[in-house]
Amino acid sequence: MRLSQLVILVLCISGAPTCSTIQSFGTQLDDTGVSARVQALLLQDTNINALDISVATDENEVFLVGRVPNREQRLLAEKHARSVTDVWSVINHLKVGVGSADGEYSDQSLRDSIQKRILRDQNVLGLNVQVLVHEGEAYLLGRVKSENERQQAVSVARETEGVLKVRNYLKAGRARNLDTGATQ
Repeated sequence: MRLSQLVILVLCISGAPTCSTIQSFGTQLDDTGVSARVQALLLQDTNINALDISVATDENEVFLVGRVPNREQRLLAEKHARSVTDVWSVINHLKVGVGSADGEYSDQSLRDSIQKRILRDQNVLGLNVQVLVHEGEAYLLGRVKSENERQQAVSVARETEGVLKVRNYLKAGRARNLDTGATQ
């Protein structure tokens, strides 16, 4: 049994508030592998400060979030992401220039707070929602069952103290198999 499967099983057995997901283990593991390969390429390139870039993948769509010093690094990071096998698209939210350090809340504490609130919400399958935060902006990624669930997750994130903006990339409904067109 893989570690991710074991973690989900432990959460289910322990009575975690939300314990279901509509994404298959295969999809989750594929996305994790894509993110790892993108991050590895970024780390290998000495022209990019990869530690300032967060990488997340949802259904083979890669999200780049963070800050880089110039446009060239922004484009280079995107180029690396696009070069990885199985990447279907890249959403590049890398900001260029010097960031502000005057935020009252750390991005990590905001991410943790949003994630906990979504996991506790009975109207959202929280294991389906990935949260990234950069400079107070929250990015929601993943697939949920319905438009109502999607809107509830966005509402929870917006109501979290310290969040300045929410960027919603949640998909509602079942995923389509791109090879056959069938709903999974």
